[in-house]
Amino acid sequence: MAGPSGATPVLALPFPIPDDTVDIPRDIKALADKLDPLVPTIPYGTSFPASPANGQLAVLVNSTTDPVWQWLFRYNANSTSPYKWEFIGGSDHVNIVTAGEATSSTSFADLATVGPSFNVPRSGEYHIDGSVRVNANNIQGQIGLKVGAATTVDVGSVLIVGTAIDIQVSIYPTVYIATAGDVAKFQYRVNSGSATFSFRSLRARPKRVS
Repeated sequence: MAGPSGATPVLALPFPIPDDTVDIPRDIKALADKLDPLVPTIPYGTSFPASPANGQLAVLVNSTTDPVWQWLFRYNANSTSPYKWEFIGGSDHVNIVTAGEATSSTSFADLATVGPSFNVPRSGEYHIDGSVRVNANNIQGQIGLKVGAATTVDVGSVLIVGTAIDIQVSIYPTVYIATAGDVAKFQYRVNSGSATFSFRSLRARPKRVS
């Protein structure tokens, strides 16, 4: 028997009209078959769709089997930025180094345990912030952020007067432009003497990417 002969004007969803034979299972199946391909599926993977449509959603992850972060993006074809995938939600990338390690370097340098750090998955703009505990004696301890090959930028400092224990320094969120494959990491320096840095944390999330 023929299926329902009525159809909605926009999505062409089938429905029976008075002249159709009565067959409820047939009619429900016809509607289900029409609706099934219309239900959107959001791509999920370590890369974006090759030819996205304006407004398309996609979830970017660092791993499909054990993701550290999951980021939902919307493609904006009308954006004048080269980074047209715009971040609309997801978990931050967080990296923590708890060990207390010292430096006497007066220029920004890695500690024995490098970082914390973040491997940039795609070129774009990223919000990066964090915090660190500083222990020193009558000196200034500084925290810098190095992104790829760029010069390290001073993002936090504390002047220690006398002997201080566990002074927490916050690094406020700033947007940085990064290239896929860059490593963003904190580095450290002092103006004199030596300082110990511990409980170092770096948090990153995208603003928009290519």
